[in-house]
Order: sequence, then C-alpha cells, then structure tokens
Amino acid sequence: MSMRLGLEQALQTVGIKKITIITDAIHGAKRLFSSSLHPYQTLIIPIMEKIHQFFSKSPDNNIVIWYCPSSYK
Repeated sequence: MSMRLGLEQALQTVGIKKITIITDAIHGAKRLFSSSLHPYQTLIIPIMEKIHQFFSKSPDNNIVIWYCPSSYK
C-alpha cells in the first residue's frame, strides 16, 4: 500500500519523467505492474489508469525499481 500511495503521489506531480522506487519488497513492487490475478490487485486497480497516462504522455517517461535489502541498512 505504501508503494502505491508514493507512486500515486509521484504520478500527480507535474513535470515528473522518471520515478524510482527503492524497496526491500521486490515481489510487492513487481506486483504493482502485474495484470495477473493476485492478492494485491485491489490495491493497484485504482492506479493503473494513472500509470497508463504517465507512459502515454512521453516515450521518455519511465519507472525504475531498485532492490535494496533491509539488511544493507
């Protein structure tokens, strides 16, 4: 849920072309962009249209996910 809220806030910011998500929950981050059936689907459906609009605005727009294990502190 926190990734979705952060992503939603970034997508609403004017002029943003690149969004970087840094997480230790890589599987949860990947589920944000998965259209297959999964338990998190009810969390991502409301934001999918905004993600689509973000990518449709410019071919330069991108979202990057960085995996940073919490053990790295």
